Amino acid sequence: MLSNTVIKPKLTSLRIIAILMVIANYTFILSHHFSFSDFSRVANQRYSLLTAGFLSGHLHLPAEPSAELLNLKNPYDPVERGYLSNKSLPDLFYDTTLYKKKYFLYFGPLPALSFFMPIKLLTGFYPPESLAIFTFLTLGMLVTYYLLFLIKDKYFPLISETQEYFAIFLLGFSGNATVLLARPSSYEVAIASAFFMMSLALLFLYRVFENHFRFRDTFLFGLCLALTVAGRPHFVFVAIFLLVVVSIFVVRYVEAIRLRKILSAVFFPMVTIGIALALYNYLRFDSIFEFGAHYQLDYNNNLTSGIYKRTNLHNFLLCLYSYTFNIFESRHHFPYIAFTPAFNNPNFVIEPTAGIFRIAPVIMLCALLPSLFIWLKQKKISISYGLFTNYIGMLACVPIIIFIFLLTLNGAVQRYESDFLPYLVMLSILSLWFFEKSPAAHYWKRTARSFYYLAGFRGILIGYALAYVSVVG
Repeated sequence: MLSNTVIKPKLTSLRIIAILMVIANYTFILSHHFSFSDFSRVANQRYSLLTAGFLSGHLHLPAEPSAELLNLKNPYDPVERGYLSNKSLPDLFYDTTLYKKKYFLYFGPLPALSFFMPIKLLTGFYPPESLAIFTFLTLGMLVTYYLLFLIKDKYFPLISETQEYFAIFLLGFSGNATVLLARPSSYEVAIASAFFMMSLALLFLYRVFENHFRFRDTFLFGLCLALTVAGRPHFVFVAIFLLVVVSIFVVRYVEAIRLRKILSAVFFPMVTIGIALALYNYLRFDSIFEFGAHYQLDYNNNLTSGIYKRTNLHNFLLCLYSYTFNIFESRHHFPYIAFTPAFNNPNFVIEPTAGIFRIAPVIMLCALLPSLFIWLKQKKISISYGLFTNYIGMLACVPIIIFIFLLTLNGAVQRYESDFLPYLVMLSILSLWFFEKSPAAHYWKRTARSFYYLAGFRGILIGYALAYVSVVG
């Protein structure tokens, strides 16, 4: 029999204080980019324009491309576009998509439907994108904390409170969230919305195992996972993998009388939202697979050297280094670091990017997990605990799949690390907690614990310093 015991986490005063300190710091970063005067009755940002288009009954942005732009032989060529006046293509329409003489967004529609449109309908004002980023990141972090407390209280009750409270700050500041907050734009809105939905999906996935594949948890897992794709389309690879694996567990553990119902809960949300997104793409670009990135008006010619071009082996290695070990410049004054591009390659699209092992070295603790899984399998553990270790394995696949996808692109961007780094930080925390339960010698446990605090403290400081760099330049 599977364990059906659900432990509700205790919201102690110290947990609440630690979380409020993280949110207070998020609010401080937000204050550099937000004021209530930013609410506008007129759409003046990309997602506001997309929302205005939806409310007007069409899928394009409510702005007409200039005749100068449309008359160019190749409007996607930035060199040819460079001869236009600034009024012909304002900054607002860079990185939008031009197709059949209309502007579109290649970003997923999730933020417009879940945040901008409800606020516009309720208040009559379009909210600023900085507030959307703050809201999605804060809610996603709260969900992640709740999941962490669930896991800690049931599986790691002997872990010290000091480690737990440190984990709260580690998750809050080492997962690249501060960089998104400090550089609020449409790109960061899409990334933050996907982080929120993936956080919910992982929470409900945990509850799927803990509650013996209850229909409600299974359905909400499938729904949130599908909505993640509506925020960041490349999360479809994660969604397909998780759906297949979960369906295997359903077939294995769910009794025959409930099997069809639970499998429908797994796949129905993804199929429904998948059809909706395919139709959304087809109505805009005459292709169910095209989100518009290939018709992007960016600063690089997407048809020759854009980030969405398939990478070659050389650029693959450049991308790998950029995301893992790329250095940042040291300074002699606060915040002591600065972004520096590592390469000057016209065929490799790179913004200043710091490698994840330099930003959050604590993620090296993830290397402990494989050996611990081997140890756990050698022991007689309950089915419930066995399912939990499988859950951790599925959690580990989220950053792995996204990281592999990003390596296939023709460049590296700092904000893209938010698609996979938060989950690596979460895994590093759980890795240490697993290690504390293992039969390893006390010396090795003390060493791992010391590394956790030293590397984690460094990651927290760097996370905040990177936010400062993004604010002041």
